[in-house]
Amino acid sequence: MLKIFTILRLVGTVMKKSLPIIVIVVLVIIGIIYITTKNSSNSNMQGMHMMNGSSMQGMDMGDKQSAAQSNRTYTYTLQLTSSTSNLQPNQQTTITYKIVDDQGNILKDYALDHTKLMHFIVVRKDLQDFQHIHPDFNKNTGEFRIPVTFPEIGTYRLFADFTPANGQKDAQGDILSVTPYKDVNVGDITKYTPQAVTPDTQTIKTVGDFQITYTLPQPLQANKSATITAHVTKNGQPVTDMQEYLGALAHGILLKQDTLDFAHLHDMGQMGSGSMQGMSMQNMNTGNAKITNTGPNITFTYSFPSSGVYKLFTQFEEQGNVITTDYTMQVQ
Repeated sequence: MLKIFTILRLVGTVMKKSLPIIVIVVLVIIGIIYITTKNSSNSNMQGMHMMNGSSMQGMDMGDKQSAAQSNRTYTYTLQLTSSTSNLQPNQQTTITYKIVDDQGNILKDYALDHTKLMHFIVVRKDLQDFQHIHPDFNKNTGEFRIPVTFPEIGTYRLFADFTPANGQKDAQGDILSVTPYKDVNVGDITKYTPQAVTPDTQTIKTVGDFQITYTLPQPLQANKSATITAHVTKNGQPVTDMQEYLGALAHGILLKQDTLDFAHLHDMGQMGSGSMQGMSMQNMNTGNAKITNTGPNITFTYSFPSSGVYKLFTQFEEQGNVITTDYTMQVQ
């Protein structure tokens, strides 16, 4: 009995001495649990706010989910609705197509993109036979229609370059354009021999009465901003009467050899190396941008994403005629 009493006294003494430590440990554990739970809650709310891009106040969970889904990233495909099984060179054919999103919905709402709802680019896969044309649109059906003549046999890539009216926006709030594509065969492909795509060694290109002199950094390097200048003369005289063409001074379609990676470039016709200061995307897209530089220099600035061989198709308008020239370059 005495031993039991002695043991109880020892336990009591230990408990008295350890009680403050035990209390502190318990309080610390409770505090950690509280902070972790609160941070987790805040983190979830911040994630929802970023997805919606607007205030969460006054919204229930159903509203939050709908808002997040409405701003998700859509992908699009070019769905041909006309037959392309027997396309022949030098015969006009009508191409019809629709743009379909990843849910199977036909896109019918487009924003103007440099004065057009759709830029339709046709080019043979060896970067020959370039065309930049604009189809008619039936808003009721969502179908585009365009007559096309393929000049030679070969495999052609059809690019549909457009801006969805409710598409994703960049950091400046401008809607991003989208460019799905489809490949088609023209003529007897067994007789098709692709032409080699080799960088130009001469800086001057001649198109009719026009001479276009290209100036670009040497060497061109990937992931480094490069300014490409095309100096235009006509019969030896600088061209200073270029006209507004599709909301810009000039357009450039840049394609990479083999993969045909696509970029649509513009010189906005502003003095000071193509400065866009004071301009709005709405003015550019509706054709109301003020063109202050009318030649003789066309300037494109671009950062090539990877090394390889690229071909730049440049288009400008002078005295009502659209002039197309090209230049092939090596990027290290």
